[in-house]
Amino acid sequence: MSLFGQAPRTTTTTAAAAPTRADGDGADAEEAAWLARGAAWLQELGRRLAEERSGRRRAELRLEEQQRALDERVARVEESLQRALEGLMPKVEELLGKHRADPPPAHSPAQAQQQPTASPSAQGTALILQQASPLANGASLHEAAARGDVATLRRLLAAGTRVGQRDARGDTALHAAATGGQAGALEALLAAGADANACGRAGRSPLHGAAAAGHADAVALLAAAGAALDARDARGATALALAASGAHAPAAAALLERGAAPDAADRDARSPLLLAARAGAADAADALLRHGAAADAADRAGETPLLAAAKAAHLGVVACLVGRGAHLEAADKDGETCLLAAVKRGHVDVVQCLLENGADVEAADKEGETSLVWAVKGGQSEMVKWLLEKGANLEAHDKEGETPLVSALKRRSVEIFTWLLEKGANVDAADKTGETSLIYAVKQGNVEIVKCLLEKGANVDAIDKEGETSLTRAVKGAPSEIVKYLLDKGANVDAIDKNGETPLVYAVKQGNAEIVKWLLEKGANVDAADKEGESSFICAVKGGHSEIVKCLLDKGANVDVADKNGETPLLFTVKRGNAEIAEWLLEKGAYVDAADKEGETSLTYAVKGGHSDIVKWLLEKGANVDAVDKNGETPLLYTVKRGNTEIAKWLVEKGANVDAVDKEGETSLLCAVKGGHRDIVKCLLERGASVDAADKNGETSLVYTVQQGDTELAKWLLDKGASTDTTDKEGETSLVCAVKGEYSEIVELLLEKKANVEAIHKDGETPLVYAVKHENCEIVKCLLENGANVEARGKEGETPLLCALKGQQGQIVKWLLEKGANVEARDKNGETPLRYAVKHGNTEIVKCLLENGANVEEIGKEGETLLLLAVKRGNTEIVRCLLEKVVKLDATDKEGETPLVCAVKDGHKEIVVWLLEKGANVEMGIKVSPLLMAVTNKRSEIVKLLLQKGASPTRQCNNSDSPLYVASKAGSADIVKEMIRVVSESDLTEVSRCLKNASNAEVVWSFADGLRDLVLGRAGEEALLQSASDGRLDVLEALLQVGVNPNACDTFGDSALHNTCYKGHSSCLKKLLEAGADPSVKNARAETAIISAARCRNSKCVIALIEGGVEVNAVDGDSYTALHWSAHYGNLECVRMLLRKGADKNLKTSMGKTALDMALKNNNVCVHILRSHNSQAFI
Repeated sequence: MSLFGQAPRTTTTTAAAAPTRADGDGADAEEAAWLARGAAWLQELGRRLAEERSGRRRAELRLEEQQRALDERVARVEESLQRALEGLMPKVEELLGKHRADPPPAHSPAQAQQQPTASPSAQGTALILQQASPLANGASLHEAAARGDVATLRRLLAAGTRVGQRDARGDTALHAAATGGQAGALEALLAAGADANACGRAGRSPLHGAAAAGHADAVALLAAAGAALDARDARGATALALAASGAHAPAAAALLERGAAPDAADRDARSPLLLAARAGAADAADALLRHGAAADAADRAGETPLLAAAKAAHLGVVACLVGRGAHLEAADKDGETCLLAAVKRGHVDVVQCLLENGADVEAADKEGETSLVWAVKGGQSEMVKWLLEKGANLEAHDKEGETPLVSALKRRSVEIFTWLLEKGANVDAADKTGETSLIYAVKQGNVEIVKCLLEKGANVDAIDKEGETSLTRAVKGAPSEIVKYLLDKGANVDAIDKNGETPLVYAVKQGNAEIVKWLLEKGANVDAADKEGESSFICAVKGGHSEIVKCLLDKGANVDVADKNGETPLLFTVKRGNAEIAEWLLEKGAYVDAADKEGETSLTYAVKGGHSDIVKWLLEKGANVDAVDKNGETPLLYTVKRGNTEIAKWLVEKGANVDAVDKEGETSLLCAVKGGHRDIVKCLLERGASVDAADKNGETSLVYTVQQGDTELAKWLLDKGASTDTTDKEGETSLVCAVKGEYSEIVELLLEKKANVEAIHKDGETPLVYAVKHENCEIVKCLLENGANVEARGKEGETPLLCALKGQQGQIVKWLLEKGANVEARDKNGETPLRYAVKHGNTEIVKCLLENGANVEEIGKEGETLLLLAVKRGNTEIVRCLLEKVVKLDATDKEGETPLVCAVKDGHKEIVVWLLEKGANVEMGIKVSPLLMAVTNKRSEIVKLLLQKGASPTRQCNNSDSPLYVASKAGSADIVKEMIRVVSESDLTEVSRCLKNASNAEVVWSFADGLRDLVLGRAGEEALLQSASDGRLDVLEALLQVGVNPNACDTFGDSALHNTCYKGHSSCLKKLLEAGADPSVKNARAETAIISAARCRNSKCVIALIEGGVEVNAVDGDSYTALHWSAHYGNLECVRMLLRKGADKNLKTSMGKTALDMALKNNNVCVHILRSHNSQAFI
């Protein structure tokens, strides 16, 4: 084997491609090429290794990350190990206690004398501790310290555990003992040299831990051992700060007594006293103060200890600080003093304490809000009472400008409100919005408080920033009792707010008739208007408040007052169809023709709304019937559009202009016609309305009527003289519209009135063309009877006849032909009526056109004759009709197909028969002959017909294969049989070619039945050789059964056996051997079949020949045997069988090479077999 394994060899699949003897020597060159490919592979491998090296740095980085993760895992495992070891220690101790064996002997007497003695237990413990990891022993030390297990501590220390060993968090065993308050452990560790100032996690020393946990004894021990009392942790906190924040007074006292700094603050400037105050540690705070701590030391937010205690409601601390002289008015950055803080948070006891000690009740925060303000906001009645007793300012304002009185009222704190009033609070004080207590009380609808305030002298007409008085607010939403009370107190009834509205206007908008009456009784201005220009009267009308309207009218309200849009009360009333109010207004003399900015009068609105009663009253009052609005529409136009016949008649009777037009150019008549209002149309016609008036589209009443198909209305208009030939902007007359709508009765009416039968609309089509297209026989007949032009063309260039043919309207076609329609007229595509009829398969129309002289020989743009077109469509009846007239039977289209070819292709046997009877050429076809088409499509019966008419089965058309060849190749045995019957001697060459390519056994038997001598001759032998080469087993078997010589050879001496061996068709080979084929026959290269099979590496064939008993030592012209070739290619199976069948491995080629030499040269697997042949191993 080479470095890259066995070199591959190219498989030889044909005799021509098989290697020669020279190829045997040329294998060296092939080997060199294979080694060159191997070198290229090595080069590629080197490139990949270089890429691997370039990525090494990334791998190293990944390994570093993995190492860190591994370290963490190891730490966790060791912790687990330590815990497990601790769990095993009691058992170990028990076992060692029972052990009584002597100590192990020393290696020498001298050594024995040097070794100290120890108890078995101590030795065992020491052994276990020595074998445990340092980290595990350290963890055990920490656990023992935390438990206070002094004995274990001492054993661990005696075993060599470092006293300063740290756990995973960085703490020493001394930290654990201090945090746990284990005095004995602390003494043992300190005695062993533990560092009292060792810095652990978060920068804390053991003293920090003891202080934070409140272990005063531990604090004392550590202090005595030299622990730094004022050492700070990572947050800057001292041990004293931690003791104070934890409310551990004994620990704090122990530190202070030993000299700890009482004011040492952390990094947030929080002193121990501040932390004690926050924690509510009064004892700790007292101790700190006794040792000189600053009582007012503040943090960065300005919070002092007293302020912190007040916020947290720590009364004991507050009392302690106040007693020690803490500053009562110290404030934080928000301006909050201790009193404010306690008030805001509702700490009653603290407030009381501070007030008793002189806290300033008027101190305000940065928003300017005092304690009283905050107490009122919080609804703290008791606090308010104390603050008032201390003289708190009743008029202090909050940031919204509210006084305590207003604030209490807003929050409905009745008790506080009452106290403030009793203390003389200002009842007219207003907030930033200008609202007084009275206005707030009115908004809340609190009758009792309103009365109370008014009794206290509150200003009844005070206004807020919106200009609203208490009366205005009361009218807008308070109980009516408050309104009445305010009016009785003399409130201004005409006060105007920022919207320009008075209380009366608001009352009217709300529809409150009772309040309106009270205001009017107090003299309210009945015509006062708001900023929109609407008076109270207009508002009442808009709201439909009948009672208020009547009340205002009784008080003399102006009935013709208009708003900014120019609308009067009458206009509004009519818009809403309020007949009752409209009648009152008219009785009061309202102006009936007043118009709004859109130009619409009351009559217009009444008409639009269909309010018949109001229309009638307005007409009786002389309203203008022809008033025009901005749209140019009169009341009559609006009425007609709405189809109100009754009002239309009234307006017409009052002299309304019947021909007035709107902006669309439509008259009342046009509108009535469009709406289908027949009674109105009749009324307008009787009043002389213009029947030919057109809108802006040019459409008249008649055009619209026709479009709607209204025959009766069309008759009325025509009787009134309407023009039949006026056109709209689309160019359509009434007749065109009637035809398009298929209104046959209207068409007759129009034609009776002499309408233009040739009128053309914008598409260029006459009524006749349109009627034909839409297949309306009745209208077509009517138009033809009235002289319509039968040759007029549509927009696509079609005549009526062509249109009728497209729609297959036989009756219309007949009428058109009777009227002389041109049968040869063509459309824009050049198609005639007859072509249309043939294309659509209408036999009757085809006959009709032929009877009228249509040209049967005309040719379409694709080169198709009518006969060819009919054949393609498969319409046998039309084909029969055309054949009676046609002369050119063999005309071809652009594809070269004749009628006969097309009929054959589609299998129309009946048409084929007719064409053949008429003399169609059986060989005619530019690309394909009729017979070839029949064979291709396997039309057996048609094939017989064509053969009977002399079609040649071997004729090749346009370089294509012959029909016989196609049939043979396709396996159509029945067709082949028919063709064999008619072949002549001149066809035998082609017949032989066809036999050679027979695709199945049935075809072979068809040839044998008709031409047995041919099959048994050279043609059959060539067919046998070809089928063997192709592997067509059934064909080969049939030829052998017929009697073809199995040993036939080609010009190169190759037999059928050789051909099967070249291609590897072992099944065919076996069949040939069964039929007596001679495997010893040699070809031109002196090869027998087995040598050819071995050379072409077709193992199955080699094996089949061996099993057939062939001579295995046969040699070719270069003395190669089958064994040589099998060894050359490494075909292990064949080599084994050849050797077992007696192949001589020592035979040499003409170049002196044995089979072993061939195998060695290619370094293949056969070397071992050939060397071990005849040995026991081979056997």
